Amino acid sequence: MKDKIFSIIGHDLKNPINVIMGFSEILQMKMDKLAKEKRHIYIRNIFESSKKTYQLLESLLSWARSQNEQLKFEPKEIEIKQLILESILMLKEQASKKNITIIFDHDNDEGIAFCDHRMVETVLRNLISNAIKYSRSEGDITVSCSMKQNPGFNTIHVVDTGLGISAEQIQKLFHIEKSFSTVGTNGETGTGLGLILCKEFIEKNKGKIWVESKIGIGTTFSFTLPIDSV
Repeated sequence: MKDKIFSIIGHDLKNPINVIMGFSEILQMKMDKLAKEKRHIYIRNIFESSKKTYQLLESLLSWARSQNEQLKFEPKEIEIKQLILESILMLKEQASKKNITIIFDHDNDEGIAFCDHRMVETVLRNLISNAIKYSRSEGDITVSCSMKQNPGFNTIHVVDTGLGISAEQIQKLFHIEKSFSTVGTNGETGTGLGLILCKEFIEKNKGKIWVESKIGIGTTFSFTLPIDSV
């Protein structure tokens, strides 16, 4: 596990920092000579690499705190539908870059859950972001929730029509010693650490998380959250 963490830090953290340093150096040395369009491209690359680095650091720190039980666990009754809508809104710009439509489908029930708001927000953000990453341009993503599928629980699904995951790869998900990441439809990269965090957080909230997928058809990530204090 320790070797895997060092591998993530050494490879996945080093690469975006190298990109930031490289483009920053070019801008510093040739700012006056570069065309406006070139400068915009370099600045955009710096921004995207910075964002990727921050997200990785955030995931690493959250995972480390959860392992050391330093992450505060504050469950309470929340409106899960509202949290889903907020998460979709947060990722709307990321989806629009690939012309992807995110649909929210839900029952006409209360849509509540007893859980830690921040942890579940992290899970939703990771799952929807991954769905965008592996969906083709012009594709659809459907997020749904229902209190009818599992008595006593609210069940949330994040469904994409993207690349799909093989049965062999599914066996490696949610395990830090086996974690991996494949390239997204627009060349997006990752570490697989986000899914490990998702499992940690959902189980902390007394729920379950699982995945079903077919290559070339798409993937469904699902998780449950208790409706009442367990």
